[in-house]
Amino acid sequence: MRTSNYKLIFALSVEHSYYKNNICASLQFTPSIATAAVLQRYGFKIRTRENGFQLYVNVVSSIRSILEYIENATGQASFRFEIKDTAEEFANVTDWPHNWKGKFVFDNSDASNAIVDETVLLNQTLEQSILTEGSLVLHFKNLFEMLDRGIMAYSIGFRARSTQWQYYIVNRSEVPLTNPFVRGKSGIAFAEPKQVVIPTGEKALCFSSNEMLLPMSQVAGYVFDLVNDNRMQNTNGPKGKVIFKGLPTPDPLIIETVDINGKAEASSPMYVYL
Repeated sequence: MRTSNYKLIFALSVEHSYYKNNICASLQFTPSIATAAVLQRYGFKIRTRENGFQLYVNVVSSIRSILEYIENATGQASFRFEIKDTAEEFANVTDWPHNWKGKFVFDNSDASNAIVDETVLLNQTLEQSILTEGSLVLHFKNLFEMLDRGIMAYSIGFRARSTQWQYYIVNRSEVPLTNPFVRGKSGIAFAEPKQVVIPTGEKALCFSSNEMLLPMSQVAGYVFDLVNDNRMQNTNGPKGKVIFKGLPTPDPLIIETVDINGKAEASSPMYVYL
């Protein structure tokens, strides 16, 4: 590619707080049929990046002149891209309404977009649909406004889903548990354990984060231990013996539903066998 003739129209990056360093590499952007025809006919090039892509045009004149020409010649006044997630866990770990399915849309004409550090932060709009998919719409008019200001960077951002963490302790080895509790350095308190029966028919102790919903993360952000305190009340000394160090973190492919104060919330069940 002769870079001297190519001019950058925009550079899009995707961030997601679930993934390491916020880098989301699981979204695939595909031009719509009409956009693909324009890109091929008028000398555009897409350069794919780890977490997004850049669009260039091979033109001697200005970007505005070529886009205005395209609009007059074809009637097309925007670039449109369909968004597909290629990671199996993406919908589970993204902070969308629980059990929601629909279309997530990013549009550079949205009045809720913001500009931070010379980057346009595209606002996300959710629409009802049978399938979960996305779209990106970049109107020429709004691209002109940003190019006139020297702004070519655009960003799409997703937040990680927060869930109620649930530890099911299955004591197959009959380890003495007189006063078990879940302990961590984060100061998050788990509710008193409840005796339950898990789907396999085995009895278990269930510890939950109760009303505290914790964000999911590809890199463990919280570390908890199962501790048993067998001291008599008012006895001095270290509080408790660690029974299981480093309890598991949520599996992004396993999301269930829990009722919290009459509201359906997402939960992350985790099973620990002693």
